[in-house]
Amino acid sequence: MKPTFNLIDQGWIPCVPRGGGPARELGIHEALVKAHELSEIYDDSPLITVSLHRLLLAVLHRACGPATAEEWGQLWKAGRFPEDKINAYLEKWRERFDLFSETHPFYQTGGLETRKQSSVARLAAELASGHNVLLFDHTLDDMPPVFACSEAARRLVAAQMFAIASAGEHKPTIKGDAVARPCFRDSILTRTLVVWITGDNLFETLMSNLIVLNERANTSPCWEMPSIEATNLRGDQPDYPCGVPDGYTWQSRLIRLIPEEIAGETAVRVMHFAQGRRMDKSPRRPGEYDPMVALMLASKQRGYVPLRLSWEKAPWRDAHALLAVADPESHSHNGPKFRRPKTLDHLSNMWGRGFIKEAERCYTLEVAGFAFLPGSGKTGKPVLWRHDRLPLPLALLQDPHLVDRLRFLIEKAETVARDVQDRLLKVCRAFLPSDLGHPQARQPDPKDVANLANSLDAERPYWARLEGHFHHLLQRLPVETDAASDEWLEAVEREASRAFNDACDKLGASQRAIRARARVSDIFPALPRDAAAATAETEARR
Repeated sequence: MKPTFNLIDQGWIPCVPRGGGPARELGIHEALVKAHELSEIYDDSPLITVSLHRLLLAVLHRACGPATAEEWGQLWKAGRFPEDKINAYLEKWRERFDLFSETHPFYQTGGLETRKQSSVARLAAELASGHNVLLFDHTLDDMPPVFACSEAARRLVAAQMFAIASAGEHKPTIKGDAVARPCFRDSILTRTLVVWITGDNLFETLMSNLIVLNERANTSPCWEMPSIEATNLRGDQPDYPCGVPDGYTWQSRLIRLIPEEIAGETAVRVMHFAQGRRMDKSPRRPGEYDPMVALMLASKQRGYVPLRLSWEKAPWRDAHALLAVADPESHSHNGPKFRRPKTLDHLSNMWGRGFIKEAERCYTLEVAGFAFLPGSGKTGKPVLWRHDRLPLPLALLQDPHLVDRLRFLIEKAETVARDVQDRLLKVCRAFLPSDLGHPQARQPDPKDVANLANSLDAERPYWARLEGHFHHLLQRLPVETDAASDEWLEAVEREASRAFNDACDKLGASQRAIRARARVSDIFPALPRDAAAATAETEARR
């Protein structure tokens, strides 16, 4: 009997119950019709977590819209998704959700074959495969891991969103016809910081990200499209999503999983794997970008580009960019301009229209993605992935003055961080002996000073300790703006002094270390202290 695993009914999406406890694996149907009874979707891999949200959003857009704000308000008021519409839609496309369908395997290419089969480890960014560089993983291509059907499905969805560029191709054929495919290119979200909103339960989470789409934008997801054939692939020509569901289900790779029976269960060890649709990432008008992506105006010539995750700093340090509110009264063209994700505009709009009643409501802003080393090139390897959560009071979505105040406070912390490093350099310069090999030298080698200061590492604990204070600031800022600002600046001063002293302590308690420390103050004023001065500086920047 031919293997089958239909994602509509069989469990594969890890859902956490509202009452707590371990996650349960649910099919698409149950995850949607019981979304109001579930807390969240969560996987150990943030790439899988965000990819599963995008998949369910694509289903909802096609099954129940909404096409207008009023339709969205009716869904929100109901408190649950309409089971009849979800049932009708999923039944219509049931065959396309079978992981091992011969003609239309889910998120895959029927009839695909490659000269060499690949290990399913290529679907998991954290596993070694081919020539990728990873630490602490010893997966071998000639001894591939075994993925259960549920895990293979999750990895498949995430790989289509976050596949990484690499050299080489496997000379694929589709139904016997040769297909000229280029080297592997980055997928749609690989080098992008991805943002989504979570509420008190999965229903609220999906609704918060279910933006209103007109008929032109609510286009077909991958399972509604004609099957990929050798004749309808455009070589190395880039494509651009024709609508939101298309972008949410982008197929960056041609894949066909090969099922086999292992220990009496259907599982997957190998697959056919080749380059799929190449994403056109040239700058375009902000309205055409992915709803979960924040944008930055790189230059007048380049236009808007997606914000990227930095390996050097946590996303909360760019919170002002993620929350940037368009201010019709501001006509300044100085400094970078940001466009927040359209999901945040959507939530702000629904609150402004009165559909969301709780004025003091605090959602959560989720941020995830890969971080690459600067200058790593098109085939650079990711250094890490992150998944951060920030409090999101609704008031921050509609008040540009609050977001400007937030930027002001973050910049003050950045200024103090540079001051910490400058003072530590002075201590290290006084601590190190001068270069005795040069009779005229009076100062130690600057490289030695910089290396010693970097090894003492004052900035990392400084920023790590400030993160908790920042979460508290976000929650208080809309209701106690001045008091919250003062409290934040006090925390900045306190943590700067603590980080500086902890770093200096690593030099030891010798007389030379004591003399070096005595030359530099450990008091860090984060002025201006008063709210009026802070407001004046913020307005001057605007």
